[in-house]
Amino acid sequence: MRGRQPTYKAPELYRYRGPVTNLVDDILKDQRRQSDPDRELRKIGRMIRKRQARMTWFHYRRLRRIFPSARLDEQSLRSLIGSLRNRRDWPAVVKLLEEYANRFPRGATRARLMQAGILTKELQRPKAALRAMEQICVEKLSSERQRSSQSARNLAERQIADGVLEIQGLTFAD
Repeated sequence: MRGRQPTYKAPELYRYRGPVTNLVDDILKDQRRQSDPDRELRKIGRMIRKRQARMTWFHYRRLRRIFPSARLDEQSLRSLIGSLRNRRDWPAVVKLLEEYANRFPRGATRARLMQAGILTKELQRPKAALRAMEQICVEKLSSERQRSSQSARNLAERQIADGVLEIQGLTFAD
């Protein structure tokens, strides 16, 4: 600025080596890690075994956004659902039950009944509960599950009659 040319060493003196450099290194590490979905799934499996439900849910959602085809196996998915259910994290449980029902037809009926129960009792989302129950063939259910299905349907219809409104997953009572 005073008309002098910088010496050869001057640019090196002004090179920033603080937190931004560390941030770039962290981003590169994340990109390398995210390029291997199988490794991430193994990491998520370890978190499930350690019962780190919230952290597992966070990592699994992130992995699914980056790699939509990466999925947990049936047992791991059931364990994660159980852990989140114990923590009463109902929105996460509902999303995972939807995935479970879509991927594993053998357990779909039970998952949809559980999903409908949570949607009505815990989240007060009666229309979403009715949509989940539409996919259940009631005639093929055992008498106990038929009663459970009818109970959830009655509760959802009662909530609708009472004026519970759903707006993009939110609920409001009149």
